[in-house]
Amino acid sequence: MNINPYSILPLLCSIYALCLGIIVLTRKPKSGIHQSFFLLCLTIVVWLSFDSINFTLSYSHLNQSFIEKTY
Repeated sequence: MNINPYSILPLLCSIYALCLGIIVLTRKPKSGIHQSFFLLCLTIVVWLSFDSINFTLSYSHLNQSFIEKTY
């Protein structure tokens, strides 16, 4: 499977958002604001991860259709 260069940035940002959420949650785990921020970060991680997968799959599909048209 070929990786689209455009899928790298959402993947890196999702890793960053996950780390940020974990850091904030470990500061005060019982705080409602920190828990809400962690859930927001977790939602962003899921969104960006699927966005990255979408870029990769659409890139593979475009390459496959180009190869079929060429040969």
